[in-house]
Amino acid sequence: KEFILGEINTFLTEQSRDVNGFFDIYWNGDFIQDFEVMETLRSDSMKASGSVLFIVVYLAIHTSSLLLSLGSLLLIMLSMPFAFVATALLSGSNILGGASFLSLFLII
Repeated sequence: KEFILGEINTFLTEQSRDVNGFFDIYWNGDFIQDFEVMETLRSDSMKASGSVLFIVVYLAIHTSSLLLSLGSLLLIMLSMPFAFVATALLSGSNILGGASFLSLFLII
């Protein structure tokens, strides 16, 4: 697993980014696909943190209160986990799929 994620995935990623290459490389596998999904989610989360920072600064300027802007953003972010818990309690299902983590980007 470590060899696939460390060596092979690095090689395939570098080769797929080569714009002067003569061919395209498509790959698939259990470890690689899960790893790529998590890497993409991590990368997008870092980009989303810049948006959150902008929103906090904008709210702080607009409301003239850093506490109010941070509190309102905290309430918005806590609404998604609360909705998951409420849905799980009401439906009786406790399954949380990978697509549920993408709801983080609905906040922004």
